Parts: sequence; structure tokens; C-alpha cells
Amino acid sequence: MDETKPETLDLDIEAGGLKHAPVWETHKRGKNWMAKIAIDPTAPGGLQREWARKAFGDFTYLVETWMKPNTPVEFGADYYTGSGKKKAERWYGVIVSIDATRLRLTRYETAREAIKASSSKDEVGE
Repeated sequence: MDETKPETLDLDIEAGGLKHAPVWETHKRGKNWMAKIAIDPTAPGGLQREWARKAFGDFTYLVETWMKPNTPVEFGADYYTGSGKKKAERWYGVIVSIDATRLRLTRYETAREAIKASSSKDEVGE
């Protein structure tokens, strides 16, 4: 990944639902989520989360009213083995734009980086 230009990701939207997610666990013991995030030392993992509702059929999540430009988000996909061991995947980003057909995100390596990037844009009015 080029340090001067963060990676962007476009997710298709159809009928108010996201068609894909950057991480997704298909196994029946899998757990998936998308959430708006903020730093909160009292919350699990130090992150306050506002969850996106899961969609059905060929969709992953429903488009929520909080999905607006400059919102930091987390996608999670966990797989639990038969013995209960967890394999966790996370994808952090900031919403760049959203319309009826596309959600564009910029990727960050950590939740803290995504939150900081969204906060700095608020401060300069971007």
C-alpha cells in the first residue's frame, strides 16, 4: 500500500443494501459485522460501536442513516473453530462518499488511524 495515497474501496449498493463487504466469514460458526466506531475506554476493545443491520439474500448490510462521508467504520469477520479458537479479521476505513449505488471508503490499518483521519477532516471542514 502506497503511504502517500491510501487505498480506496468501492462497495456496490442495490435496493438499500450493500452487495459486498471487505471481510466476510461464510462458515456457520462465523460472525460478521459493520459498525460506526468511536474511541470509548469503557467499551469492549476501547471502541464504541453503532451496528449496521445485517441484510439477507445477496446482500451483506443495510445502508444506515449514519453512513455519511467522514464516518469511521469497522468491518469484522470472525471464525470460531470447533474447539472455540477465534480467527479474527478486521477492516477499518472512513466513508468518503455514498449515494444510491455506491459506498466509497478509504482504508486505514487500525481503528485509531481511521478515527483520527475522520477527526482531522472535521477540524478543517472537509
